[in-house]
Amino acid sequence: MAIPVAMHDHGVIYLSRGYRSGPYMAIRPGGRGEISKTHVIWRVPTGAPYVSSLLYYDGLIYMAGDTGIITCVDAKTGEQVWRQRLGGIYTASPVAGDGKVYLLSESGEALVVRAGRQPAVLARNAIDGRILASPAISSGRIFIRTDDGVVAVGR
Repeated sequence: MAIPVAMHDHGVIYLSRGYRSGPYMAIRPGGRGEISKTHVIWRVPTGAPYVSSLLYYDGLIYMAGDTGIITCVDAKTGEQVWRQRLGGIYTASPVAGDGKVYLLSESGEALVVRAGRQPAVLARNAIDGRILASPAISSGRIFIRTDDGVVAVGR
């Protein structure tokens, strides 16, 4: 079973269930017992990715799943900002930096999308190999693990 990683920013936890089109939500920490009425800020009942974790970046949440649809929602309200079918199956969680969101499909396509309320695909790059693992970012490089090796992209 997939276990997406929860994120935390400005006193709010963002998480998804990690099953086909399950819920995703924002919760204030510190609750005890039944918190659905006291600590859940917002909850969207369907649309979360199957395996990958949500990405919080500059006040927006990005997600990509196994249907090739990339979704961006407002982190304060849970309202959808944009949604586009860009193709691919995404098991790896998205990452972001320098105003860009990086999404790696299982077939080895690295999709670079401009972060923000107006979607724009900046690049589509082929990487030799199947990608299931989430990338890591360090010192201006993105490290991508394929089934057969590790690729470093950057300076």
